[in-house]
Amino acid sequence: MGLAGNGPTPTTALHRVTVRTGTGATRTVVLRRYVVPEVVAEDPNIVENEALALHISATAEVPTPELLAQDPHGHDSDTPTVVMSFFEGRPRWESPSRRQFVVEAGIRLRRPMSD
Repeated sequence: MGLAGNGPTPTTALHRVTVRTGTGATRTVVLRRYVVPEVVAEDPNIVENEALALHISATAEVPTPELLAQDPHGHDSDTPTVVMSFFEGRPRWESPSRRQFVVEAGIRLRRPMSD
């Protein structure tokens, strides 16, 4: 298993990990580890909340990572952790018109969920 740290964000450490599946194929995934104890103490359900957000956003028209696994209390991974699919590229945080970007994202995410 290869591990490449992608640097910490204010509340998490992100790692791109290459794993080998049971069939021998390899897959790249992202580990998001919540490494700031104060953040976890303030929201002990932070992993469950992210998992729910990934589940809800899976129905949107915008590409979102797929939730693959979670360790809400860090029993297996030493910190609360989410494992999700990996996307090539970088997040787009800025746009020529921030207002237009937010409006368009809101429209895409407002699609009703089907169960």
